[in-house]
Amino acid sequence: MKKLFSTKRKKTAPRKKMSSRARQTDMYLASSCFIGAFLAFCITIGSLAGCSMKSVLPGSQGQSVNATQETQAPAGTGSIEQAAGQTSAGSIPGGSSGSVQDGNAGSVPEGNGGADGSIGINGAGPLDPASDPSGNMVQPVSSEPAFTLPYDKSDPAEMASAHNWICSDLVENSKKLDGLTETEDFHAAVNRDWLSSNSIPSGYVSYDAFSERQLEVDAELLEILESDDTFSDPYIAHCQRLVRDYYKMWLDWDARDKAGMTPLADILEPLQNVSSLDQMTQYLSDPLTTIEALPLCSSFTAANPNDASSIAVYISPPSLTFQDAMYYSQLDPDSWKTQPRYMYAAGYMLERLGYSKEERDTVLKQSYEFECEMAAHMMTTEEQNAEDSSIRTNNPRTLQELEKEQGNFPLIGMLEGAGLAASNVFILQEPDWLAAMSSLYDEAHLEKMKSYLLVQDVLQFMDLLDHDCYNRMIDVRNILSGSSGQLDDRKAACDAVNSVLEMELGDVYAETYITDKTRSDITELINDAISYYRVMLEDEDFLSDSTKAEAIRKLDNLTIRVASPEERVNEFTLMDEDTTIISSGGSTGGKSVGDGTGRVRKQVINFRGPGDGGSLVEARIAISKNTTLKMASEVNQSVDLSEWIAAPQEVNAYYYPLDNSINIPAGILGGNFYSDSMPREERLGHIGIMIGHEISHAFDTSGRQYDEKGNLRNWWTEDDYRRFHSRAQKLVDYYNGFEPIPSYKVKGAMLDTEAIADLTGVKCMLKIAADEPDFDYDIFFRTLASNWRTLTTLETEAYCIEQDSHPLAYLRTNAIVVQFEEFHRTYNTKEGDGMYLAPEYRLDVW
Repeated sequence: MKKLFSTKRKKTAPRKKMSSRARQTDMYLASSCFIGAFLAFCITIGSLAGCSMKSVLPGSQGQSVNATQETQAPAGTGSIEQAAGQTSAGSIPGGSSGSVQDGNAGSVPEGNGGADGSIGINGAGPLDPASDPSGNMVQPVSSEPAFTLPYDKSDPAEMASAHNWICSDLVENSKKLDGLTETEDFHAAVNRDWLSSNSIPSGYVSYDAFSERQLEVDAELLEILESDDTFSDPYIAHCQRLVRDYYKMWLDWDARDKAGMTPLADILEPLQNVSSLDQMTQYLSDPLTTIEALPLCSSFTAANPNDASSIAVYISPPSLTFQDAMYYSQLDPDSWKTQPRYMYAAGYMLERLGYSKEERDTVLKQSYEFECEMAAHMMTTEEQNAEDSSIRTNNPRTLQELEKEQGNFPLIGMLEGAGLAASNVFILQEPDWLAAMSSLYDEAHLEKMKSYLLVQDVLQFMDLLDHDCYNRMIDVRNILSGSSGQLDDRKAACDAVNSVLEMELGDVYAETYITDKTRSDITELINDAISYYRVMLEDEDFLSDSTKAEAIRKLDNLTIRVASPEERVNEFTLMDEDTTIISSGGSTGGKSVGDGTGRVRKQVINFRGPGDGGSLVEARIAISKNTTLKMASEVNQSVDLSEWIAAPQEVNAYYYPLDNSINIPAGILGGNFYSDSMPREERLGHIGIMIGHEISHAFDTSGRQYDEKGNLRNWWTEDDYRRFHSRAQKLVDYYNGFEPIPSYKVKGAMLDTEAIADLTGVKCMLKIAADEPDFDYDIFFRTLASNWRTLTTLETEAYCIEQDSHPLAYLRTNAIVVQFEEFHRTYNTKEGDGMYLAPEYRLDVW
């Protein structure tokens, strides 16, 4: 029996690790959500890698530089707020990598397209449903991948119909809104008082309606963290103890300052001792490296897109400091000298560890050079967010096939170290990257590899160490995002707890604040929206009967999750210090297991608190170890559909294609967005359009590729898809006409899924409103506009244009409301008004 890790080697603080479900969520949340959580994560923890507009975005149109590439897989889930919406440093909701596409996005590298322009599976091909040499059955890929097309060159007339409203999100424009009327600039007119009277708080990169709600939730979370109250339920009481202990240890600056750099030095020692390729292979294959440090690939468990009821192991490239592989071909060889993430963050950390300036510069230069070589063979953000990415990244492999493809690269060793090698199915997301790594993994690149891993490790540990490291991290973040100051320590500590113990904190939150009435009201509104969508689909004249039937089947099988999980953990075991797991995929050590009675038993995190001599470092070890154990235990298991993809306290909403679910956490069910006493117009204009938005993701350019069970399967006829694509093309052309900041034009193809969801969500609520007597459309549209009131910096706004798959906030008001006759009737718009859009240019995707 193989233990997952040895307990003999000294264990120190790991990086933040996510559960496999959270990882799976992250990789889908880029393009089907209400708020772009991942980009918020990048900005708020200071992982952008530029410094001013000129260095954050090293060139116009598509050259922003950022960091921390998350695992990426087929695009498709949803959170509702854009990047600027999550504004506080360290606030880390679940999210996915950002996306960027130009006006012709959707195209793919030569050799991947069919003769008719369609895109098939890249590097996969159907597998024979035969047993591999180990006797395990291999799940075959769908024989008919979804049909996709690149977008054409934009129609100039459609682009010209996009009105150049002032970018009222920008702080510097907030005082320039006087005199604008509802018919000239609806977003600015409705939100003028709020925009002109508010400012971005210290420590925030932006401030908006979601931030306001988040502050309310934060106050509730702080009450949980600082209260002496206890729960009688043993599981809730245990979660309460964990989150309070972590909170206290995060705030214990005396202990953190006393430890200084020692925890990081201990972690780096094994890497620093590597002096040969064999030793590097041993280091990368060590299970403790999986827990504590960053390997040369990312591997995790998630639902198999070819059989969404079962777990597969995904394999993807490691992080890039600038996130988007595109930039490494555009930046010069000395870019590491000017990018704050390299010089001011990683360089500072190396100096703190005792490196001389010459040694520091050697490490930074070698790391950058190795990233450039890797990036040349990795998908760009544009490719990751293209419509065909779900297909292109779906490359099933057996272990034996991976052994052949890895060459000299120790991929199998890393999988064994993570306890994942026994999987029946591996999803190799980027075969070109693996082929390149088999060439790069040699003695000639050894020092570059070491430098790259060293830089990544020192960057990821800045928030765990002493005051000086933490303050430097905040300084770098402020340089990158154009923000200033830092959060109050209590808020920052609360965010830290919420980032690594979000589900444990969420269980306590749900027990404290969620009511059955809220769950019932929202479920009723979701069912109303589903009823509208059923009529909408039945009446769509561009769809054939067969595609309609499949779409309605998907709608009828939609899973609804509201507020928080209703199943309760009834039995649990605590992970102790010596917990190990057999790398066979047969254990349920970290997996939630239902018994069919609404009760769940599970193994849960455990660590010593400050009263027992524990520390923040030890707690992070335990959290990381628990995550690793849980992923290893999920190998070859069935997907646990009772496990939520969102924590109850999240101020967000999601659609998740791999189980065809709509997820409305409790965090968004309060404040401005929902109350029991809210008028019907406000309820539809707030939480209603969010619900409509999320359901739409089941049928957007990405969601349409998944069936009612969450499998990646084509259920469209080619003719139906071509008609749908032409409607989406018109939307892309329209958004291509906006230029919020000089030289930074909107890229419609990047925004197609989110813009379609915004448009369809509002259309859904307006159809429901049509049956309401004396419905006040003025209240509805003003409510809608208030959802998107946002103040942000020039740097952050430019970054969002480049990398976020959500439209900018002011466009989520103005570019949407002008599409509807109800708006034009309510405000009596006429030709020549800024808010007038001629009927022939109005969008109607669904």
